[in-house]
Amino acid sequence: MDVDEDEDGTQRPKAVADYDIQIDFSSIDDEDSEDPATILARLDKGINEKSAEIERMAPNMKAMERYEPVCSRSVTVEFMIALG
Repeated sequence: MDVDEDEDGTQRPKAVADYDIQIDFSSIDDEDSEDPATILARLDKGINEKSAEIERMAPNMKAMERYEPVCSRSVTVEFMIALG
């Protein structure tokens, strides 16, 4: 059973609704103006900078993880003292 094939063995193009959308490509830079290797180097540099920034934040996040149990124990101790 060949459901996907027409009698001729070709597929028909899918009909798509036309919403009268006009795309303005004039604001896009010409692709030939910058070497792909230069673009790749610039993007790699940005990724490395963001990765370094995330790594610098990691110790602060670990400190917060350690602070939460201490804070909750402190509240528990204060509550126990209040009960007397």
